[in-house]
Amino acid sequence: MDQCPVCNARYSGTGECRRCKADLSLLLKVEAQANAHLAEAAEARAKGDYPEMLRHARRAVSLKSSRKALGLCCEAAVFTRDFSLAGWCMTQMNG
Repeated sequence: MDQCPVCNARYSGTGECRRCKADLSLLLKVEAQANAHLAEAAEARAKGDYPEMLRHARRAVSLKSSRKALGLCCEAAVFTRDFSLAGWCMTQMNG
């Protein structure tokens, strides 16, 4: 997280915004879960387990739609022949 989603203040690294005092702890947990799913997706890719890669990549995208998560999801979708999902990921990355 780079900035507070409430007041746009620069994120200070704590569970509370330094400016507006918004509780950011839930957002930080969601971000951590997304990162954990990205790591699981990368591990599944290394093992060649593409359905598992897709499951984790989709979960990462649902938690935090980052370019990295969308890229992994797109790759996994192609490997599992889910071309409509791959196309959706590409449009999200480019749009």
